[in-house]
Amino acid sequence: MSNRATALAFSTIGCALGTLPVPAQETVDCSQFNLIASHAPGPGLELTFTNSSDSRRTVMWQNSSGTPEYLTDLDVGASTEYIFAPGDIFAMVDGPGNCVEMFRVTPGQSQFVMRAIATGEGGD
Repeated sequence: MSNRATALAFSTIGCALGTLPVPAQETVDCSQFNLIASHAPGPGLELTFTNSSDSRRTVMWQNSSGTPEYLTDLDVGASTEYIFAPGDIFAMVDGPGNCVEMFRVTPGQSQFVMRAIATGEGGD
């Protein structure tokens, strides 16, 4: 799917006030952890990370060299906001540092909801 098509695709997520449409996120395979670099030439946007997974997650930003940089830890049910741009790549890792899920910010994306269940083996 092209970036434009990805930006136009919509999915829905549940929330306390009902179901809201949000731009679809572009997933990245965990095999790219520590390898794929962020490329974010566009303007910044507010991005909310919400941990709806089974356990605490560490959010890592893949910098322009592909090196993961610590951003924050989120307990189950917690949320936080940061300013990033389309093209930035993030990895959610478990306590031992295994990649559980990754995504690339798409144009118009305003949130990322962590849902993947960690197996403890990495590469989830």
